[in-house]
Amino acid sequence: MAARADDLRRRRGAVRGHRSRRRRRRGGDSPRAGRGRGARGRAEDRKRVAADSGHQRRCGIARVARGNHGARGHRQPIKETVMVKFWFRLLAVLFASLVAAAAALAQPAEKFPSRQVTIVVGFAPGGGGDMSARWIADFLRERWKVPVIVENKPGAGATIAAAHTARSKPDGYTVVLATSSPFTVAPHFQAVNYDPAKDFTYLFQFLVSAQPLFVKSDSQFKTMPELMTWAKANPGKLFWSTAATNGATHVSTQAAFKAAGIQATYVPYKGGADAMRALLGGDIQALVAAEFPPYAAAGTIRLLAESGPDKIPEYPQVPTYKDLGFPVSVPIFYGIAGPAGMPPEVVREWNAASADMVRSAGFKELVGKLKGTASYKNQEEFQSTTVSVFKDMARLVPELGMKKD
Repeated sequence: MAARADDLRRRRGAVRGHRSRRRRRRGGDSPRAGRGRGARGRAEDRKRVAADSGHQRRCGIARVARGNHGARGHRQPIKETVMVKFWFRLLAVLFASLVAAAAALAQPAEKFPSRQVTIVVGFAPGGGGDMSARWIADFLRERWKVPVIVENKPGAGATIAAAHTARSKPDGYTVVLATSSPFTVAPHFQAVNYDPAKDFTYLFQFLVSAQPLFVKSDSQFKTMPELMTWAKANPGKLFWSTAATNGATHVSTQAAFKAAGIQATYVPYKGGADAMRALLGGDIQALVAAEFPPYAAAGTIRLLAESGPDKIPEYPQVPTYKDLGFPVSVPIFYGIAGPAGMPPEVVREWNAASADMVRSAGFKELVGKLKGTASYKNQEEFQSTTVSVFKDMARLVPELGMKKD
């Protein structure tokens, strides 16, 4: 037993010696060794701890003095990662946009017409303008195989319909029945929300309406020169009217009287029908209006002159204002206009359709019903003449002393 105990003690001593040597090689001492060194060892330990603490404080102060660059340097890779993600996303968006644009360009352009076309009319249903617009809609519907409708927007002398069309998208799908007054005369007498010289594409003219100056068949005036001579000799005693006050024929006839040195008295009425009753009743002596055909055919009235630039086919002996040397001869036209800025290919399609339209048998029937004269102008011709008349009126209205409302 004693021998075994001695053997165990030797083994334990060998193990402790081995551990001690290993700690010395690592440069450290065990806590028990520190305690074994006594007060001097513990003092050395405290100095070493204090030195380590001072070193840590100096390092912290240095980091503060440097603005903690080390910490920011540690976060720098995070910033770089964010920027990389940002640029990657931006490039992805740009690439997607380019792909979408390329796809849109690759698609074939919409061929006109491919959907509903609307013809806006500035008059109530039932009149000559509405009738002509509906006939045109029927013709185009058959030709284009798309819906073509008429939308009535009456009021303010057809200027409401004109303003609506001027504000529409210039794609050819919204057009307006263009007549003389709202596009050449009305803007000089009332405030409108459009400029006839800039805001429209005048697509084509298809008809002119005769509006002659006439008197009762029992009048003393057999010719226009006779009327002019008498009126000049009797200032203010010739009473006359038109179907539309401040309309094209009002301006052109007033200009003719002024050029001849005549002082005549204009009497306004609500429309052609009222003015015709006034003439037949003897309240006025002369009238300029489109309501003449049935009365002329019945021999109730006598035509003295045509206010427009073209002669009346049924009455070729009647001179025009131009034939008589009057300064202004205003056409009372019917046409179709769209907003300014319409694509050339759309304008060409409208012109092609209108050229075929005026050659059709049905169009001749329409002209006969309207008691007008077929007069076709393509886009360039219609644009030029309409803008020219509008500018002539801008000069004439102030010269004639006619005032804007």
